[in-house]
Amino acid sequence: MFGRVVSDAAPDTFAGRCGVALAVSAMSPLLSRDHVTRLFEFFVTQSLNDRHASVRADMLTAAVNVINHHGRVRWRCCCCCLT
Repeated sequence: MFGRVVSDAAPDTFAGRCGVALAVSAMSPLLSRDHVTRLFEFFVTQSLNDRHASVRADMLTAAVNVINHHGRVRWRCCCCCLT
């Protein structure tokens, strides 16, 4: 309107974040206890709160796969990041 160029917002590259979730899900049997703990800190603080619903759903699936592969013993060590 006044000769000023207003740029559009950058497109959301959610597909890459979905790809990360799929990779984490596929790698879940290979993760160490330290990886599981750090991964759940990431799940709780960032990825399960993503702005895109597909990313949240894929990250939730990845988190469930990690729990399924590592069982309750390792899950208990992750509970510290939830409190």
